[in-house]
Amino acid sequence: MSKHIGSYHVRNETVRTGRKQRPAKPKISIILCGTEAHRQEQQDYMMRRFHETVHNTIQNKIENRLPIARYDADKDLAYIEYPDGTRKYAEKT
Repeated sequence: MSKHIGSYHVRNETVRTGRKQRPAKPKISIILCGTEAHRQEQQDYMMRRFHETVHNTIQNKIENRLPIARYDADKDLAYIEYPDGTRKYAEKT
């Protein structure tokens, strides 16, 4: 079963069990429609929105003096940065 929503094509997946075919767990595939340039433009737009959202979330936490979860690539560890600048690294398991 599929339906067209705006410039996206959404398809619900189905699985076959024995003799009956039943809908799978809610799993939606999004297929971008249009030319390659249009698809690239949509991907760029979604990526910009994602980066803006992350940036705004971090700025909101800084303004409200809340701890921020980050990742240190040099040490290969996640850590929490508190408003006073201290860092608490996660333990490696």
